[in-house]
Amino acid sequence: AIAAEHVVTIGKVATATQPYGPFPRPRHRVTPEGMYCRNDIARLLRIPDPTVLAWERRGYLPLPDVTTSSGRRLWKTTTVDTWVSGAGLATCPTCGARVRDVLRHQVKHQERGALPPGHPPRRRGGA
Repeated sequence: AIAAEHVVTIGKVATATQPYGPFPRPRHRVTPEGMYCRNDIARLLRIPDPTVLAWERRGYLPLPDVTTSSGRRLWKTTTVDTWVSGAGLATCPTCGARVRDVLRHQVKHQERGALPPGHPPRRRGGA
């Protein structure tokens, strides 16, 4: 807030106020309205953030609409919604996650004990 109010960088404010600190930086970055960050996509799909990162690296996600000066990649909500509707993701009947391969995903449930032992992973839909 101080940096924006005085039109200086956060680094300059941090340096100038260092003798009076420490002043911890906020841990949570706010994503602009109408945009998704990688964590938002993970929450939307009910999958772990590292999975979204892997999909991004493999080119499975759409290209980000914006890359901030710090390298943070952001997608418009409409971009993600359009991608989700056409990506062929299946919904896990156990947890509701949107996944590329339900059978493989449900094996993870078995490994974690979320499905009864010996319960075969189920295929659902066209996945």
